[in-house]
Amino acid sequence: MVKNSKGGSGNKKLGRKFMSNGNTNNKQTRFSKDVLEIYAVCTKIYGSGYILVKCQDSIERLCLIRYKFIGRGAQRDNSVVCGTCILVGLRHFEVRAANKLQRCDLLEVYSSTDVKNLIQHEKNIQWSIFNIEGIKMNDNNDFEFTDAKNDDIEFTDDKTIQYTELQLVDDTGDTDDIGDIDIDDI
Repeated sequence: MVKNSKGGSGNKKLGRKFMSNGNTNNKQTRFSKDVLEIYAVCTKIYGSGYILVKCQDSIERLCLIRYKFIGRGAQRDNSVVCGTCILVGLRHFEVRAANKLQRCDLLEVYSSTDVKNLIQHEKNIQWSIFNIEGIKMNDNNDFEFTDAKNDDIEFTDDKTIQYTELQLVDDTGDTDDIGDIDIDDI
């Protein structure tokens, strides 16, 4: 094993013992192959390994996050947040009370590129019910992929704010607040 002699910010980000065979970027998109495997999107995180998901059949279910997706395995590719597109497995064997939510199990977590592949591959699913960020529907019932960035955010500092306030004062024509300026006084 290679010794890290630099330390500090040059340290290794991932230990080699936790890496798979090195082909983590070349993984294939998993599609639903069974009737009991359906696509869903996370709507609420309850904690203790439970999330609320909205499935492709417009039913909300309680999803159990398996141990595979918790802990060290969930740090990079398998993190589940609100709005994440996932594949869930329905429990056909479960008996539940009438007032309880149906349960399902988490099978796969999709990245943004996987979601694009899913939408292009699975044409018979109504993807508009998921409200996935960065995907809009055209007039031709085709999907448009846009950047999920929010353009409404502006980054400013105090000097920029003061400058814009001074410009607003000049634009309104109020010169009473500024007063007369004599060059000899400067």
